[in-house]
Amino acid sequence: MTFVLILGWTVMPLVLALTYFSIQHDLASGFAAVLIAFTIIVCLLVATRQFLKTSTADGFELLIESDIIFLHGVDNKQNKRLWREIPLSGVTEAEYYPTSDGSTIVLHSENRPDLELPLWAFGREAEKRIVDYIKSRTRVIDIPSAIVI
Repeated sequence: MTFVLILGWTVMPLVLALTYFSIQHDLASGFAAVLIAFTIIVCLLVATRQFLKTSTADGFELLIESDIIFLHGVDNKQNKRLWREIPLSGVTEAEYYPTSDGSTIVLHSENRPDLELPLWAFGREAEKRIVDYIKSRTRVIDIPSAIVI
């Protein structure tokens, strides 16, 4: 996506120059060229806006150091940062919600607030490794997703 946007904005001056020469040569073809150039500019603006919106979306980092899980999150829409940690020795149980589009695991502790790990943010392979690690340290309850018939 980045390459396409860079290429589009790089070629745009050439399109505008061709539009200018087309207007001077023939008014009808120049008008068509203006419409085409305008359409390309609007498409590039929308694509750039969407790219910037998704590239600055929420992000999460997960750090596991022996017994402690650290979750660092960034919510760019509300300009908030989240830094939570929980020792696995203090986790009484974990609830794993495996879904096809957004798996999460909630770690319950007696003396700390619950920690919800957004596994969907780390990808399938990392999700499996995280869940396996937590299963090796504490009891995990698998809660199946809803089945629609």
